[in-house]
Order: sequence, then structure tokens, then C-alpha cells
Amino acid sequence: MKLSTKSKFFLALATLLVVIFTFTLIRDSAEDMSPGSMNATYTVSTKADPFHDVLLLVENGDVDGAIEKFMASGETNLIESTSLKEFKLSEAEFVSLGTFFSRYKQPPLQQKFIQRVTEIKKLARMLQDRAIAAKSQGDTETADAYIRSINRLGEQLKNSNTVLVFQQTGMALESITLP
Repeated sequence: MKLSTKSKFFLALATLLVVIFTFTLIRDSAEDMSPGSMNATYTVSTKADPFHDVLLLVENGDVDGAIEKFMASGETNLIESTSLKEFKLSEAEFVSLGTFFSRYKQPPLQQKFIQRVTEIKKLARMLQDRAIAAKSQGDTETADAYIRSINRLGEQLKNSNTVLVFQQTGMALESITLP
């Protein structure tokens, strides 16, 4: 089938509009993920966002508060319910940012991922230490509860549609057991 010059023009124009619209959507969503917004100082949320609050407590060194808040979250899927932007970005979306941004804008975002992984690992270590202490005192029920909570967070991270580093962290946490 041969297209007329007029048809080719309108097809090219429609294609161009789709590309411009797609770029605009990606740019606008990327601005929400801009390094400045990713490096914002977080405070305890007023909305119900236990994971945000737990990570803030971990970041501030409040071990007891972080563990208490984390354990109180129960069966809540912390990854799905969080408002933290870095957990809302899929691996595919993160990779696509590289196409539209220069290299200097990616490192702050990657640094935020590393910071969050460090906080998550620190939380897991604090919970594991509590589990070991509970087990040494003969309280296997409490020890098991701590380990199950770590495993649950690991499963949530592993199964979430987020960047690969969080999924890999989840795989590690999911397999933690008592020594």
C-alpha cells in the first residue's frame, strides 16, 4: 500500500506528537525524582507511612523507636504503602532515566538508593541482634517474631516493582535465620 504525500506528512506529525508527549511525561515524572527532591530531608510523616517513619528513626539512630515502629506495622506491606519516591521507581523507569539525563544527575539518585539499602540493612541487623538476644534468654517466640519480620520485609522488597538493588536486598533479607 502506497501512502500519499499528505498521508505521510500526517503520519509523521502524529508520530512526532507521540514522541513529544512521551518525552514530556518522562521529563515531568523525572522532575519528581530529581536529585533535589530525592535529597530532601525527611521528617516523620503525618500520614500513615510506617516505613518512612522507621527509616527516619534508623537514620537518626533511634534503635528502640525504629524497632518498635517496625514491629507495630504488623502485616502491612511497607513497600506498597510507603510514599518514599525511591521505592516507587521501577528498574525499567530508572534505566530509562539514563536516556534523558546526563550522567551527573544519576549519581545522587543512586546515592539515595544506597542510603536506603544501608538503612534497611541496619534495621535488619538491629532486629537480628534483638532476635539473638531473645534466643539467648530463652525467649524463642520473640526471637522468631523478629526474624519473621525481617523475612517479611525481604519478601516485600523482593516482590516489589522497584529498582533491582532493593529487590536484591529483599532476597538477602528473606533468607535470614537465627544462628
